[in-house]
Amino acid sequence: SPIVENIGSIYIRETDDLLSVSSSVYKPEAITAVAKWYDSMGKAFYNIGPLALDKAKKSAKSDTDKQVVEFLDRVQQDFGKKSLIYISFGTLFFPLNPEKIWAVFEELIDSKTPFIFTHPSGYAVIPEEIKAKIANSGCGMEVNWAPQELILSHPATGWFITHGRLDLTDALQLRSIR
Repeated sequence: SPIVENIGSIYIRETDDLLSVSSSVYKPEAITAVAKWYDSMGKAFYNIGPLALDKAKKSAKSDTDKQVVEFLDRVQQDFGKKSLIYISFGTLFFPLNPEKIWAVFEELIDSKTPFIFTHPSGYAVIPEEIKAKIANSGCGMEVNWAPQELILSHPATGWFITHGRLDLTDALQLRSIR
């Protein structure tokens, strides 16, 4: 968005140096351009590549974590490995037309495709009727927040619908999740 670009162009000049977790494999031209730009300002640019957390601990910490793990285990038992779709748009984003997401839920429920939907964003307003449909579906789970690393590392998870943030893309590639 123009606002983000303007803020970025103002504050990025104020940095001492820049540490990037992007990959030169994904964006070689961009990495080279940013490195040259920083060099022209007498600043250093360090591209250290993607970072990944260690595998998630199998133990759940909260009641919600435990419910998520139980659901994942049940999905793996009933539907098999790589059968679950994880749906989350992060903490700062939610689709502007949520009706399209509700339609996806309808299709997943009708086809008995297991899924977990998390919506930690303050922009996410989930109608009670949608929450009830998911809860009563037998194949879906809806929670405000869930342990993402645990979900992504669980053998039941095979797909992820998200907004495409780079660190998530890297995490998915490490786990062979589509």
